[in-house]
Amino acid sequence: MPAVVWAAVEYWWRYGSGPARSSGFADRTAAEDWLASAWSRLRDEGVDEVTLVADDDLADEAGGEVGEVVYGPMSLHPSD
Repeated sequence: MPAVVWAAVEYWWRYGSGPARSSGFADRTAAEDWLASAWSRLRDEGVDEVTLVADDDLADEAGGEVGEVVYGPMSLHPSD
């Protein structure tokens, strides 16, 4: 019988194209709700764009923030 592997998924926002990121969220809705309340502060702090990333425990154990892009990058500036 094959082993069953279960991995918890964590969502987080990557800031720009660098390593800076938000704390993790248990689900996509929580991550999006947080961004809805924090985007203007992030922009004021110099963050121009964010990307939503989903990461599981297996990727973390493999050695890092590999993650799968859910969507983005998304600008924090108004469109012209």
